[in-house]
Amino acid sequence: MLLSLSLSLSSHLTLLLQSKINLSVLASLTSIVAARAAQVWSRAQLTRQQMQDAMTQGLYEKAADSQEGVLHTVLNQMSDQHTKEVILAYAVLLIRGK
Repeated sequence: MLLSLSLSLSSHLTLLLQSKINLSVLASLTSIVAARAAQVWSRAQLTRQQMQDAMTQGLYEKAADSQEGVLHTVLNQMSDQHTKEVILAYAVLLIRGK
């Protein structure tokens, strides 16, 4: 795409130079093309940054969800372990008759 654009631009410039066009018109045309190229590049960079921000936010949210899930699982396992210890202590006390 860039190659075809440069070939097209060079052929148009050659045509313009052969027709003895005013240099100020050529400078205006060049500045318009450069401004449009800068506009397209700027928009592409903005879109790229927005996509990168969205991906970063999504990964952050998934990581936070993951950490919350891990914490929940650990707390449940601790609670289960504590419950098992209490039942075992009760059983030992019941067997010993105290």
